[in-house]
Amino acid sequence: MGSLSFTAIDVETANADTASICQIGLAVVHDGELKEVISEIINPEDYFDPAFIGKHGISEADVLDKPTFDEFFPSLTDTAGPLPLVSHTFYDRTALKRACERYGCTPISNSWIDSATVARRCWPEQFGTTGYGLKNIANSFAIEFRHHDAGEDARVAAEILLRAVATGAFDFDDWAANGPPRRKSSYFGYSPPIKLDGNPDGALYGQQVVFTGQLTVPRAEAAKRAA
Repeated sequence: MGSLSFTAIDVETANADTASICQIGLAVVHDGELKEVISEIINPEDYFDPAFIGKHGISEADVLDKPTFDEFFPSLTDTAGPLPLVSHTFYDRTALKRACERYGCTPISNSWIDSATVARRCWPEQFGTTGYGLKNIANSFAIEFRHHDAGEDARVAAEILLRAVATGAFDFDDWAANGPPRRKSSYFGYSPPIKLDGNPDGALYGQQVVFTGQLTVPRAEAAKRAA
């Protein structure tokens, strides 16, 4: 693991708007070792949904004297540097993109690795189709953490990636450069995924859309509409 270096990122938001980031967590890994975990409360300059407060425990009172996203962003990019970034699912990546748009910050151009996809590929019997949420994976590996604390969640995402590398089934450099390799399926009726460039301003940007069952239009047409 001598050349294995990356930063895992997790965010919490004040409400359903992914741009309303109220906490950012960074787990810094160098040469295969977790070196530092940073957790910063952010003033989202937005309202707090009680349901979201119930998850992460952060409220308006906690952010009054805290930096806004654009004030903390230079520290984030300095910490991350040019190395790959890791997040568990696309939520954090999308939230950072939306927050950059809101505050006029230069978007992050680092390569990204989704630790949820990594877990599904490396341990398909356990997490291939279900149960690949951060909490379930942490419980399966006996990793203790405080869920919905951004620093803790980032640390677990980093731990998942390090464990995946240790299995020998995960090529970190290849995923960082090219994304997850295309997976083949042997079951009857499988059709390969259709890869299209989505609308960067769309609500589904960065997501994968899956159509199941019978459609009234060809799947290629459905894919175009989703893109």
